[in-house]
Formats: sequence, structure tokens, C-alpha cells
Amino acid sequence: MKRTATHSRLLPLFTALLTLALLAVSAAAQTPEAAEPQTTTTRTNAVESAQQEVARAQSVVRGRAVYDDTGRPIRRARVLLLEIESRGSERSGNTNNSGEFEIKDVPAGSYFVMVDIAGVITPLSFVDLEEAASNKINFEEIKKQFDEVVVDGTHDVTVKVRARRGGAISGKVTYADGDAAINVRINVMRKTDGRAVRFLTNFNPSSFFGLQTDDRGYYRVAGLPPGEYIVSASEPVDHGGDGRSQRGGDYMGAFGLSSLIVTYYPGSSKESGATAIQVDAGQEQNEINISLLERSLHIVSGTVVARRDRQPLRGATVALKSRDDRSTDAIFSSGNSVQTDEQGRFNFIEIPDGAYTLSVQPPYQGDVTTAETAGSEQPAPEPTPAPVSPQRKLTNKQQDITVTDSDLNDITITLSDGASVSGTVAAEGSQSLPSDITVTLFPFNGARDSLEDAQQNLVSGNVKANGTFSLDGVPEGAFYPYVTIQSGSQYYVKAITAGGTDLLRDPLSVGDGATINNVRVVVSPDAATLSGRVQTGAGEPQAHAAVMLIPTDRTRWRARTSFLSADSESNGSYSVSGAPGEYLVFVLNQTRQSQPLNEAWIGEHAANAQRVMLLPKERKTLNLTAPAQ
Repeated sequence: MKRTATHSRLLPLFTALLTLALLAVSAAAQTPEAAEPQTTTTRTNAVESAQQEVARAQSVVRGRAVYDDTGRPIRRARVLLLEIESRGSERSGNTNNSGEFEIKDVPAGSYFVMVDIAGVITPLSFVDLEEAASNKINFEEIKKQFDEVVVDGTHDVTVKVRARRGGAISGKVTYADGDAAINVRINVMRKTDGRAVRFLTNFNPSSFFGLQTDDRGYYRVAGLPPGEYIVSASEPVDHGGDGRSQRGGDYMGAFGLSSLIVTYYPGSSKESGATAIQVDAGQEQNEINISLLERSLHIVSGTVVARRDRQPLRGATVALKSRDDRSTDAIFSSGNSVQTDEQGRFNFIEIPDGAYTLSVQPPYQGDVTTAETAGSEQPAPEPTPAPVSPQRKLTNKQQDITVTDSDLNDITITLSDGASVSGTVAAEGSQSLPSDITVTLFPFNGARDSLEDAQQNLVSGNVKANGTFSLDGVPEGAFYPYVTIQSGSQYYVKAITAGGTDLLRDPLSVGDGATINNVRVVVSPDAATLSGRVQTGAGEPQAHAAVMLIPTDRTRWRARTSFLSADSESNGSYSVSGAPGEYLVFVLNQTRQSQPLNEAWIGEHAANAQRVMLLPKERKTLNLTAPAQ
């Protein structure tokens, strides 16, 4: 069983980039050898290794890296080959004093060449990290900016890499009294389609740990592609706690302290009040100075207890997130989080006025650790093992709070015993099951307006080879099971039942600590596919549009799990597969997460929606026009 705050199945390329980045951070403190070009060893994604992929033919890629504007060599820099259809393995080498490099043992495939040195534009700059986490990397945009290198595995390849200098933003951060703000974190986000997105410039450790102001309060960010940017400064805060490190599952938290004390350029506490900065290639926007706002700061504290016996829970993770603005932590920070102490207490300091959500995860994802007896100097002796009933896993919990002009103390957050939901998955007609099936429980509250609301505290698990699955730590509530099958499979979910309840129409009711073991899923290999292109009213390709297929059967409008969806690529193309049937077709300009797709919204727009009938195994083409912005 696993819990996720959002679906985080990263694309293999993004996983590979992250792996390389972690290695880059580790190697940052080492002194590089500056002799002849070197070739690193192959780094293979563990999942792909487990699949024992057939070895591909290999070639040697050699060449020279120069600056595009001057033609001068780029010396002592790392050159990486980033595979477009990534299988998780990447290659890299270093340039010598003449900018020459050689990379051996490169498998056949298509690659982007990246020069990893400060100040130049890289493919990473065009990866929206939030989209990457949702399997939506915009490769078309990267292809417009960078040449592809094709390796056939038979012949060696010679390339000349011309790296373009990016723009830069620099300035000084001061406190309200004029003192230099030292070690304040700087966050730069690029404006795309009207929203600010997170990105990396290169594999420099500051991209991950977060750029900080120097001893005079100055900062500088280089290697920026042309565009508009939002700049903010956040003051690091140590919330203290019991001194224990976060558990291993929160390794992203290693990438720096987080803070909710944020000032956006030129002087706003909210992202909506920020002024965008236009940056052109090779030019610098300096004097982007930020004076940190003075504001009222407060304490938020409380206790986490188990519902069954009201005992405090030690080692629970409590995170505090603003509901007003997206977090501006370091890119991979786990957020403002602390662990409860021996009495189950948590404490956040220096919290500005605002609306927040407290999110609590039980210790070790549900293994209860209650408070120890005070004053005990020696560890208690191990008791004689005795037969005990299996202990229920506790559930995650979210609780909204509002901080206004004063501290919030004595908050009590109660974690309930989790329910157990299990069942079987079978293929229609006694066929063998496809591999990589996951069952996720989506909460249903009858009034949610966005998919993002439904993606909090999801409980999911993989289906075993024998077709069984078991989900533990399920909170009390109503849920729709959502079954995902490996990408490219032509299977679809034909039926989901629990006793006499059709879970494609009505939600599964889960009581506190209940045991439900009769969920049955039937999948069929007769999936239908709808594909085509999305264009604007002027006939231009519409990228990043959400194509939503919603059953015409009104009884299935509550079950988001019955919807089919796809996002259009940069060229406007889309493709979606799923259950045969009649659907309403909607094209949404904004991302799906922000769309109100409840029953009321569907009913209001159904009459004007295009309809499509998909037959079993049918491959149908339908071109769509996106509504005006």
C-alpha cells in the first residue's frame, strides 16, 4: 500500500534527470579532474533494469562545444546526452581545454545535447516541473530550441554544440531597516500561459537547494531563456521540534529549509501582486531589488493523538501549507514540516496571517508510536513475544486553519484507525491480466469543484500477479475506486462492484476501521481510442488543452473515475483510450485541475457539448476546436 498527495509517476526522462541531478549535487564538493575528456559510467533507472531491457547497439559521440555568440570553446564543462524517449540511461562526458568531448558506449536513439555550465540555456529550462510530475513534459517546445542527435549504434557521430547564453536577473535583498538580507532564499518562476511555473536552469546545486543571497544581500540568476519571470525572496525559518530528521520517504526535504515568509518583487506578500520581469537572451535585468516586508508573525501549535485511545503520537509528520499561494520553497522541498515530540506536540513559529492547511501523516505511514514514559533513562527490556491482533494503520488527516492577528495554540488533530479495502481484478473471458495495474481510492464529497481537491491523501496499491489487491489505512468516507492499467494497454475497466453496489455509479462507503474484502474489478481488452488534433478558432494548434470525455449517462457523472481525459501536445494532437460508449466531449483551455467538473457544471454544459460514440476496439479520429480564451 502506498499513499500519495498527487499522482507522481514521473516520466522516465524526468526520473533520469533527477538521478543525474542528485549525482551532480553529490559531486559538487569534489574536485573534477581537468585532463582529457572523460566518459562517465552508465546510470540506469532501477525500474528499467528490473525489466531487463534488451541491450541496444552502441556508438561513440564526439564533438566540440562552443558559445553561439562568440564561437569560443566551452572549457571544462560537462556535456550530457538526454535521451528523448528515455529508457532511464544517460551518458555524459567533459570538455577539455579546447571544448572537445567524447562520449563512449552511447546506445542507439535520439538525444538532446546539454552543456551543463552556468549561464547557458539548457533543455531543463523548458521543463515545467509540475507538468513533469504529471507526465506532461512538453518535448515539442524543447525540440524547437535544441537540435536532436540521432545515434544508430553502428556509426560514430560527430557534433558541434552551440550553447546560447541566457538572460540574467540580479539584485539586492534588504530588510525593512536597510540591512542586507543574508542567506535569504531566492525563487524564480517563469510565466507560461498566464501562470508561474517552476523549472531548473541546469544541474547546479543551487537549482535544488535554492539560490541564496550572499554576504552583502546580493543574488544573481543566469541562464534564463527569453520570457517573463516572477522573483520572490523567502526568509528561512527553523521550526525546531525534537531534533529528529525526517523519515526516509521525505528525502526531498533534504533540498533546503522552507518558509512561508515570502516577499514577491517589488513588494507584495502574494504572488498575485508580483510584477513580471521581461528577460531577453544574453541580457541582464539588474537592480531587481526586494525589500522584505514587515508583518505580524504568529505561532501555530498543537497535539496529534490517536482516536482509539486519545494517546499522543510521537514521530507524526505535520506539514503546514498556505491556501492563498503556492509554496515558494526550494524546488524539491517537502514543505514546512515538523515531527511531533514525545508528547505528540508540534510547533510552527513565525507564521504570517493567512489561510493554511495542516496535513498530518502518522509515524512511518501508520505504525503507531505513542509517547514514552517520562524520566526513563534506560531502554525498556524487550518483552516476551505474545500473540496479538494486527494493528490497524492510522489514516492521514488534513485540517484547515486561519491565522489572524494572534497565535493558534492547543490545536488537536485526531487520527482515526484506517479501514482495509481489498478485492480481486479479473480479465473478461478468462484472459490473462495485463501487468502494472494500480487501484486508487478517490474521495467523493458530493460538492468538489476541481480534480485537485480529489487528489489529496489518496490511498493506492498495486495489483498482485494473482489479481488480488489490498489497501490499508483508508480513512472513513465515500470513495470511487480508480483502476489504472499500464500505458499502451488496450484494456479498460468494464465493471467494479462491491456486493450489490455498482462502483462505476455509486461510491464505496467506508466506515472508520472497517474491513471490506468484496471489491471485484473486471477488465476487458476491447478498449476504444479517440484521437485527433485540437486547434484554435483561427486554425492554429492548441497546446496544453484538456480533452475531457464524460459519459452521457447522468448516473455516472458523479464518478470522476468514469471520465476519460488527455492533454493536447504542442502540435495540438491528443489521444485517449478507454471504455466503449457514448460520451460528451469537452475541450478546456486551462489545466484540468482548475476546472469545475461536478454534476452541476456538466449538466449546465451538456446540451452544447459535442457527442461521440465509441465502439469496442474502435479507432476513431475527431478534430476539436478549443473555446476562446
